[in-house]
Amino acid sequence: MVFMDKQISACILSLPTELVYMILDNLDDFTILCSIRNVCTQLDHIIDTYPRYQTLTTLKFRSKHIGALEAQHLANAVRNNHILVTLDVDYNSIEDNGADYIADALRNNTTLTTLNLHGHPIASLQTQQLADALRNNTVRVIL
Repeated sequence: MVFMDKQISACILSLPTELVYMILDNLDDFTILCSIRNVCTQLDHIIDTYPRYQTLTTLKFRSKHIGALEAQHLANAVRNNHILVTLDVDYNSIEDNGADYIADALRNNTTLTTLNLHGHPIASLQTQQLADALRNNTVRVIL
């Protein structure tokens, strides 16, 4: 399995940047941010120069079920992102573990200014963790 992953990764990285851009043109913003970013340094560099990614300041991902794994991918993408300023994930039923991942990511992210969590049944413990994460952060949270 690892050998297969390395083969696929090597194939992708050997493609010309313009061709990778064409592939990215057919992906939605959530997929680029949460599934393609942080795969490898070279791919991150290509994505960083991708014009649509450079202007991705708002990510709206509404009315989906975000489980712990999806929230972990989202948190990994947001943690060191320097472009995204608004994350709108209202009515997503983020699970408790997912809220933990997002709280952890917000401790590091200094670019995000608005986080819409409206319509989430987040437990009081996770609400406290989000509040602690935002204590020294400028993010405005909508609940």
